[in-house]
Amino acid sequence: MPVYKDEKTNTWYCKFYYEDYTGAKKQKFKRGFKLKKEAQEYEKQFLVLHSEDNTMLFSTLIKDYKRDMYTRFKPSTIESHENIINKHIAPFFNNLPLNQITPKTVRKWQNELLESPKTYSQSYLNTIYTQLVAIFNYAIKYHGLKQNPASLCGSIGKARAKRDMTIWTLDDFKLFLTYEDDPLYYCAFNILYYTGMRIGELMALTWDDIDLEKKEIHISKSLQRFNGIEHITAPKTAKSVRSIVIFDHLIEILKEYKKRLYESNTDRLFNVTKSSFGRELKRKAKLAGLPEIRVHDLRHSHASLLIELGFNPVAIADRLGHESIKITLDTYSHLYPNKQDQIAQKLEEISKN
Repeated sequence: MPVYKDEKTNTWYCKFYYEDYTGAKKQKFKRGFKLKKEAQEYEKQFLVLHSEDNTMLFSTLIKDYKRDMYTRFKPSTIESHENIINKHIAPFFNNLPLNQITPKTVRKWQNELLESPKTYSQSYLNTIYTQLVAIFNYAIKYHGLKQNPASLCGSIGKARAKRDMTIWTLDDFKLFLTYEDDPLYYCAFNILYYTGMRIGELMALTWDDIDLEKKEIHISKSLQRFNGIEHITAPKTAKSVRSIVIFDHLIEILKEYKKRLYESNTDRLFNVTKSSFGRELKRKAKLAGLPEIRVHDLRHSHASLLIELGFNPVAIADRLGHESIKITLDTYSHLYPNKQDQIAQKLEEISKN
């Protein structure tokens, strides 16, 4: 790997040829290295990344995968992916060459996750596994990896595990409210339970987003926190941009909250942290003797309430801002009552006519 010294600047540079993914021969020129070994290391890593030699270390693949990720995902999504990679994937695979990672290797990694002293939910295990699959798919597409060892090994966890969802009935929620005496949280929890909006959508709300005359809350943004800084971002998906129709009782709660706390129409309604909602929910649920739930479970509880009231999946998907009805059915199908007896009864009736 020849490298060269620029006597004028007293720095090193490298100039070499490589083949791109189409097989075309190209020249690479890079200058500005303070040390000779830095220029040599750059050339070495560049050639590894642009070759189909699967002796590449997994750690090198991860660096390239992250660079690509940074240009395509929202900051909040990047933070979530990095957290999974850094905590659950990189420590096991980083020092392994790609050509030494087999389905058996992945199986060993899975077993370590399953045997971890920290118990992970089924859906979270599946999320970790899916991330590993995505990394190897990237290697197949851009680095000549022949097959995906994670896919061949098979999955762990479940994409949507029923036991990960705890739901409050309407009576549970009303009991909870009798213990909630803080106006901010009282208003916020009512909005979450009766609209099913996501916590990030709630935290981004301003009074300009609420039309009390038309009885609508307009969702067009989300508040996310990453690297310790709060950011207003686009909602989770395109379908998340929506208007949620609300009812008179919730309007009265909003009016009372606005009268007590606000004069401006531009400030956020709830200028507190996401974690504070979780702590308040846990504390007041304990006082009420209710099962502990996450803030996101209020969204699930809203969906459950709508199902109980007889609304169809299309209407529920629209209200929740799901990208497709499939997501609604995959998430909540187990909550729908079994209609088989009613189907049989109807068929019996028409067969006799």
